[in-house]
Amino acid sequence: MTTQSLGIRSDVVRAASVSRVRRWRRHWAAALLVAMISALAIASERGKSWTADEDVHLIRGLSYWWVGDTRFNFAHPPLANALQAAPSAVLDEKFDLSSLSGWRRLSPVRLSHQWARRDFELVQHQVWRGRMVTVGFFAALCGLVYWLGMRLWGRKTGLVALVFVGANTAMLAHARLLTTDIPAVFASSVLLAATVRYVRQTGAMSWVWLCLSACLACLTKHSGLVLVAMSAAVVLATAGLGKLRFSGESLGPRVARPLRDFAAIGLVVLLAINAAYGFQRTGWRVDELIAEKEPTSWLRRRNGGDLLDNNPVFSRLPPQLRIPLPMPYLVGLATIAKQNSLGHGGYFAGKARKPGHVAYFPVMLAIKLPVGLLAMFAVGVVAVLRRRVRLSATSAVIAGFGGLYLAAAMRSDINIGVRHVLPFVPVMALLAARSATWLLERVDSMRVRTAVLASVLSVPGGALIAFPHYIGDFNVLVGGPRGGLYVNVIGEDWGQDTAALADHVLESGKSPLYYYTNFTLRRFELSERGVDVRKFSCKKRPPPGGLIAIQRSDWVRKPGCFRWLREREPDATVARHLYVFDNGAAELSSSRR
Repeated sequence: MTTQSLGIRSDVVRAASVSRVRRWRRHWAAALLVAMISALAIASERGKSWTADEDVHLIRGLSYWWVGDTRFNFAHPPLANALQAAPSAVLDEKFDLSSLSGWRRLSPVRLSHQWARRDFELVQHQVWRGRMVTVGFFAALCGLVYWLGMRLWGRKTGLVALVFVGANTAMLAHARLLTTDIPAVFASSVLLAATVRYVRQTGAMSWVWLCLSACLACLTKHSGLVLVAMSAAVVLATAGLGKLRFSGESLGPRVARPLRDFAAIGLVVLLAINAAYGFQRTGWRVDELIAEKEPTSWLRRRNGGDLLDNNPVFSRLPPQLRIPLPMPYLVGLATIAKQNSLGHGGYFAGKARKPGHVAYFPVMLAIKLPVGLLAMFAVGVVAVLRRRVRLSATSAVIAGFGGLYLAAAMRSDINIGVRHVLPFVPVMALLAARSATWLLERVDSMRVRTAVLASVLSVPGGALIAFPHYIGDFNVLVGGPRGGLYVNVIGEDWGQDTAALADHVLESGKSPLYYYTNFTLRRFELSERGVDVRKFSCKKRPPPGGLIAIQRSDWVRKPGCFRWLREREPDATVARHLYVFDNGAAELSSSRR
């Protein structure tokens, strides 16, 4: 059947087709930037070893597909890890992971070690595939930030926001890792975009997108619950003030509608969480949940027993009360609560100290993010505070969402790197990009325009200079890595340079290597790469001979350790994070004197 038989003129069809092509051509620059940024992330991944948790993220995802049991998905909801493991679950021969002792002991860490030792080369391929899925999340994040900036303030703003996010070394550091950090940033940004749409547009689709984005956030990380609460707070504030879509309505109806909508979203999210866990171990009574053995984790060991049983809130619930959530999800919430109560980190501003410093995350943002992004963001903040420019209602919604997230992070006692505040970066990027384009459009000064362009271009320039060592990179405000590693070492050294250590040891021709680490897979990787590696106690000097390697984070956080080496300078430093000492007899005798 032809278009003419349908009564449609062929010239109209051609015109519509040409119009669509022209619309897509408008975005060629953004598509090219996303492709280049993705290639940069992939290229920087080559030669990098597994980081501390990637093997565990992988085994959670493989268990989800191959065993069909979701008990190991307690540290994070299953969505991100399941997607990251999906290529390997499909391409590789299925293996019964439940036959290994790590599964029977409900220990994901032990199981991941057993899986890696079984076939190291295979697991390397599986980690690589999972990392490529993360790069896909990152590319989608870049596209989303561009789209949101373009829809709100024009194509130039969208492109600048894309550069501020995609060429950002703090983002690139995690864009090539098999973790849930970048998927969580993507999910939070989708929720932000849906929140902006909801407060600007009426109609059922605004609610549908908000509902789907809330499900995405809650199925990616447990913090998704907090993000949904923040979205609700921003929407209710907008409704209460009568801004955007709520203007012209009386107070009661404009507040009642979002309350009703978020109540419905809560029910859908509850259903989505149960569906993601395959409706396993859900709807149990409190006493049944407490009686069930929990998966093993370092926090469970620190707790001296099951976390739900000792949780101050859960343990006070009536024993017969049924909880409509899966047990692993509840264990995850209890795990986070315990981790926060104990504190995690213990090093900041050159000192070993109690975790939970209120300035930790603001300082980390100030020293980890590109200076060009910080400059444009600061210009916007100053302009608003000095009333040089009026903050639009839409900008206020974006700023409010990000501000609530940063405030919540500042109250956290889990201070293990900038990654936990990365969802704030797209907010900064959008507002900073708007500041940059506003200056270009409104200020008729060559100096100002040059400064703005320099700020924008300095971001990809910094990414090229730091390539490929994005983890552990710091900006010039703190003197680069030299000054930054004095301020913070947590999250900067994840074992990503174990392969570089192996190369250094093999090139030196010295053996054995005495390597201090709590991560057994790092020693295993060194062994697989041909290094005679041995474990030693941090308080007992190993026998003379070979080399000693110590992570910088262990060196600065454990002042009571390595006393026989404290008066010596490292003979070599590998990738800024690994101190290497010659363990020869002469050096040891001089250290005794």
